[in-house]
Amino acid sequence: MKESQLILNKRLKNAIEHKRVDRISCAPSIECYAARFHGISTYDFLHDCDLAFQAFENLKNSFPSWDIRRSIYSVHYGPIQNTIGLLKSKMPDRNLERNSELQFIEYEVMDREDYNIIIDKGYEAYLNKAYFTMFKSLPEDIKAAKDEQLRIHKNEILHAKLNHQLFLYGAHIHFPYSYFSNLRSFQQFVKDVYQIPDVVKEAGSIAVDHCINESLKTIKETGIPRVMIGVNRINGEFFSNTIFEKLFWPNIERCALRFISEGITPCFHLDGNWDKNLEYFTTLPKHKIIIELDGYTDILKAKHILHNHTCILGDVPAIMFVLGSPDKVTSYCNSLISEFREDGGFILGSGCTLPYNTKHENVKAFFNANF
Repeated sequence: MKESQLILNKRLKNAIEHKRVDRISCAPSIECYAARFHGISTYDFLHDCDLAFQAFENLKNSFPSWDIRRSIYSVHYGPIQNTIGLLKSKMPDRNLERNSELQFIEYEVMDREDYNIIIDKGYEAYLNKAYFTMFKSLPEDIKAAKDEQLRIHKNEILHAKLNHQLFLYGAHIHFPYSYFSNLRSFQQFVKDVYQIPDVVKEAGSIAVDHCINESLKTIKETGIPRVMIGVNRINGEFFSNTIFEKLFWPNIERCALRFISEGITPCFHLDGNWDKNLEYFTTLPKHKIIIELDGYTDILKAKHILHNHTCILGDVPAIMFVLGSPDKVTSYCNSLISEFREDGGFILGSGCTLPYNTKHENVKAFFNANF
């Protein structure tokens, strides 16, 4: 199934705009599972771009229905994890076995006083401090790692194109309020939200502006008018709608509107259960965004609320890939495709990333669904 970029782009555009498609797009998030499928170690996959791209190519050749590549390998690339990694981590062949997945370590990197660094000096100044705290990275190290990350990102986009896939994201953002919850630790972040909400909101707003501007620069480099915005831990699972409306939603909305005004599609990767927050997305412009669900949000409720408004990507749960049966995966995929086919606005994907220990027969069942 060798489809042109024109066909792939039109299929995606039609899904976003809730128009009829020739077939449902297939966009699982795949990282270390590709290594296992290809028969190489996770360590080699994370540290050797050529091997990683061969693994993706092997998977694509085995399952031609995979038409949208959604993972951002450049974010997980091993050699930059100790310079600009999201958090300190355990890595295969360093403090884990060679076939282990990268594991982030959450602890209190960020002090309450660090919000004022963001407010007084900007988000980049704080990130430089955080990278030094976690990795002893100097400014020149940070710049070199970011340059390398962009180079790899461009290469993976090209590799996807050569393999007749559409690469979904031109840039990515770890939404600042969500990132604060990692850097502060969730327990301390919750205290901050209740004890100094105005400081948290102001620092987050400044950080969001920085992320938007940096993403616009990256999208000019990559040429892909879509941005992945990872949002977790600030939804109705953890905070009331009163807090969500005061602290978090204004900046989610502002982020979306800014990208839309630039002709860029925001792709909100919504980890966790967003059932209580789905209504907010109806206030955004119709047919302009994608929300990605990970199996915890009720996808049928999302369809009901966001019908003919917001494109939904999802949502075969990770646990189903690992513990389910091929029949279960097939039934779930086909039920989603049947549910959404007539109304449009749907892309079939995994609920977040396929685990390394996913059953091969379940992956085959996923890709052989009735697209």
